[in-house]
Amino acid sequence: CESKIVIGKQGVVNGNLTSLEAEISGNINGVVEIADFLSCTATCVINGDVHYGKIFLDGGAINGKMALKGSPVTPKSENKDGKQNKKVETKAG
Repeated sequence: CESKIVIGKQGVVNGNLTSLEAEISGNINGVVEIADFLSCTATCVINGDVHYGKIFLDGGAINGKMALKGSPVTPKSENKDGKQNKKVETKAG
């Protein structure tokens, strides 16, 4: 979608949201995919994963995974090469 979507404070979206840009002040229950710029105000609540090009967070809540558009989310136990990270223990002395 080649547009900007604005969700006001009282706005509720039950479903996925895909846009070039978005300004969110209300609630979204679904996956959010923003190709360029996402702005989340203090009243924003997103219940779902968020993919974005650029993001501005002014509070609010995101209950899901966040990822830069085009970048895969890497599990904490793996590095960029897909190999397991090694645990390193140090002793303070």
